[in-house]
Amino acid sequence: MPALRAILAALFIPALGAAVTLYIIHSAAAAEGANIPEIASFCLPNGLSLSLSPVCANIQNHYTLLLVCAATAAAGLALILAFALASFLTGANRVLLSFIFPGLSFLGLVVVAVLVIAQIAIVAAAAYFAEAFWLGQVHVTILHGFAAIGALLGLGILWRTLRMFRPAVGAVVGVPFSPIEQPRLALLVQQIAKATNARMPDNIVLGLDPNFFATTAPMHTPTSRRLLTGQTLYLSLPLMRVLSLDEVKAVVGHELAHFSGADTIYSRNFAPIYRGLEEASQAAGEHKKYDRNPLLMPARLFLRFMVDCFARNAARSSRSRELRADQIGSTASSPADLGYALIKVGILSMLWNKEIEDTLNDISRGKFRRNMSASFQDKLRYDVEPEKLPPLVAYSLGDHTSHPTDSHPETKERLTHLGLNLVDVTSEERVMERFFAAKPAAMALDNMENVEEILTQIYHQIIIGPRNVPQAERTTDEVFVSFLSAFLAHMVAADGVVDEREIETAEREAISHIGNGFDTREFREFCRNTDQLAPLSKLAEWSTKFLTASGFEMLLDMLKKIAEADGELHEREQKILGDVRAIYDGLKAAKDAGAIAAPPNTPPRQSRSQS
Repeated sequence: MPALRAILAALFIPALGAAVTLYIIHSAAAAEGANIPEIASFCLPNGLSLSLSPVCANIQNHYTLLLVCAATAAAGLALILAFALASFLTGANRVLLSFIFPGLSFLGLVVVAVLVIAQIAIVAAAAYFAEAFWLGQVHVTILHGFAAIGALLGLGILWRTLRMFRPAVGAVVGVPFSPIEQPRLALLVQQIAKATNARMPDNIVLGLDPNFFATTAPMHTPTSRRLLTGQTLYLSLPLMRVLSLDEVKAVVGHELAHFSGADTIYSRNFAPIYRGLEEASQAAGEHKKYDRNPLLMPARLFLRFMVDCFARNAARSSRSRELRADQIGSTASSPADLGYALIKVGILSMLWNKEIEDTLNDISRGKFRRNMSASFQDKLRYDVEPEKLPPLVAYSLGDHTSHPTDSHPETKERLTHLGLNLVDVTSEERVMERFFAAKPAAMALDNMENVEEILTQIYHQIIIGPRNVPQAERTTDEVFVSFLSAFLAHMVAADGVVDEREIETAEREAISHIGNGFDTREFREFCRNTDQLAPLSKLAEWSTKFLTASGFEMLLDMLKKIAEADGELHEREQKILGDVRAIYDGLKAAKDAGAIAAPPNTPPRQSRSQS
């Protein structure tokens, strides 16, 4: 029990100091044929006071130590009582928590620092008196050492207290949005703010982390020298490629709801201070040196008690404010839209971890992607097996959405509170429709790809850090795979539409012919950016260097299947097939003449350096 441990921390050292002191006084009095009550009535003729009568000057210092022990114990118990009473009175009321907890915590930490100094002083003084009484000598240096240690530890706690109560400054990898460059996004957020009766945020940050959140903490971003102050809304670009527009409206409405009512005060005053105390308590428990230090044990026990006192209040308040924000957010769209947004965020957060892992592997091989957000969307579209989604949805219902300064209720509880039927929501038909048939919100917004590419470069630099960019030598096999990917990508985009059926056919055929060496991430990026590839005419020229007659037959078969995957053969696709067939016929003629050239060492795409 944290309360019992805190009481023990408040009483143990003062009681030990008082016991040693009283024993010494008792022994001295017994030698004179007296006892402690007689000494007390003789030295304190007028009752309790700060000083003894002059005839008892020889035990004045001992008496002072007893007073210090009593005052230290009383202060410790008063601190415990104050936190317990404040916790009871504030309950889950966000306003009371916001105004009472920060001041009480500051005062409590200052008192803890003073108690640490006082308790170490008690240990030092008791040791001094004990040494003088039993050994007839004293080591003043040891006494001074204890005093110095107590002062340093107390000042250390005070310094951490002052740092904890400074305005928290956060940092996020994102780009502050510009209404000029993203006018439809600005209008969307403004409309949601009006629909939910919330104020327009002071800042909107676009990032790649799979999360949406609102915060009042000052924020640094890597692309702006200006510290973002006021209310900041963070929007995830990868999630906006998967969530529908109505789902984005609902989740943004939820976040803007935190900028209304008592939530803003709670987020600014209570949440960061409580989180700081909680993290300090956890760190103290995990740090072995801190945990083993007996001089700091009282401070650690007091800290754990202070956090535990308000843990239930924080949990109840967090639950109520999130459920309130859910109700408000759903008015910007519908409860179902918010419910599926919560489900998607839970699942897609796990998928984003796989995207980061693949990016790390690519960088280790000297490969850099143009757009991690688009690659993330491709991963959901092509790599997630549809039959695995319903159990993933069921798993996500027990998930807690992450947030930088707060905790959230389980998704299942939030959906139930929105009035949604869990059986209906998690049905396979509804899940498939929401994940694969809904039109992504990003399609209705402006200039997002440019921001995504900037953020992808920033992520690459963060991952690389101070290390040099790997300069991997490309093998002939890797060059051939890139050549084949580029050729297939040109066919996929030949009719002006990047069709999912054509991409799936191309990947299936390529893997069946060349195995797992085919880089699907690279191929999909080629399909999205054919203007960055070597021209088709150049690839056709190189094809005579890479492919034999049987290789051309394989390529023709693959290109034909890709062209027919969408159910129609476009004029441009017919031309590509005709050109490849003509090269194949020429190659056969050249083979008959024995004039086949050797493969080149030049990669089949325009080089693109990583800045």
